[in-house]
Amino acid sequence: MRLEIDLREYSITTIPQYIVEVDILTLNFQELSDEIDIFNREIEWSEMWTLEDARDRLSNNWRLIVYRPGNIIKGWYWLDNTKEPRNMYVNKHYRGLGIARDMQFKLLNICKDLEMDRVECSIDDWNLKSVKSLYSTGWSEVIYK
Repeated sequence: MRLEIDLREYSITTIPQYIVEVDILTLNFQELSDEIDIFNREIEWSEMWTLEDARDRLSNNWRLIVYRPGNIIKGWYWLDNTKEPRNMYVNKHYRGLGIARDMQFKLLNICKDLEMDRVECSIDDWNLKSVKSLYSTGWSEVIYK
């Protein structure tokens, strides 16, 4: 399923300080590694990226947003170097608190700062919680004509 959001009318949103963008210099790779291990035990997703992938992504102009309560990573959201959102995740113990919504707003703020008018992403249509979260922040399904 393809979703899109028009940013021409979007206003920068205030984001809680526990949602931050990190780069290759500020990312704590051990924290990320620990949460990747938790993610893999929970979901066992065959396409999960590794720490080396994270280094490569950051070196190739991907943007990484993390959820860091108490200085530990418990969620992430990528904006790839083609400006498409990828791989949103929130640790199961923190779901239902609006964290995914906050990370989406952080990503949209970045896109707005990059002077983008529109963002498009792919999402698995079986992932109903993520679809609902995206809809709640203004995304809609792409209609092909």
